[in-house]
Amino acid sequence: MEQLKINIADFLEMKKRQAPLVASERADLIKSFVDGINRTRPLTYEKDGKSITVGKISAKAVAVKVGHIKSLADLYYLKSICDKAQDYSKCFFGSLKVQRVDKMPRNWNIPESF
Repeated sequence: MEQLKINIADFLEMKKRQAPLVASERADLIKSFVDGINRTRPLTYEKDGKSITVGKISAKAVAVKVGHIKSLADLYYLKSICDKAQDYSKCFFGSLKVQRVDKMPRNWNIPESF
């Protein structure tokens, strides 16, 4: 019985080493977004004279935010923009905001293929 326990423990350890940390390319991009956001995100900040503490963002929260972006090319484009920005977190969340049509410039034309 002791030999069986050792073999099961060895098997589980081997499985941990073989398992990929990231299951897909999209999950890899989400992990890079999470790392970038948490790197630049302040843990405490002042608002109206009060100190507010915020926690680190989770991968699930980022996945929900980018859920409407279907193509990997768009996610890579968002990543390249955020990597160049001074504040990663502000760039990420600001890029995901949708502008209302009445606030867009008047000379803005919708392409025919849209």
